[in-house]
Amino acid sequence: MRSGADKFLGESPEISEKFMKFRNAVMSEGKLTEREKMLIAVACAVAVRCDACTEKHATEALKMGIGEDELKEAAAVAALIRAGSAMNTASRIFLD
Repeated sequence: MRSGADKFLGESPEISEKFMKFRNAVMSEGKLTEREKMLIAVACAVAVRCDACTEKHATEALKMGIGEDELKEAAAVAALIRAGSAMNTASRIFLD
């Protein structure tokens, strides 16, 4: 699946090169493992509701050996955070 980001980066080689350097630096092993970072990426993609990102990161995660059960758990954490955020937004209906 080619995302809008893929299309944009394909049309912008100078930006693509810089973005890939940034991506590689962020996703490489550090205090967090590459595996942990990929689970965070999946959760973030779910939280921001980007279908293309969710599919892309989940596919990468599966190729890394991350199981579907782990992906479901990461997605559930994202859903929990979104639900809390929705309640914060909903609380604006109450006049103080």
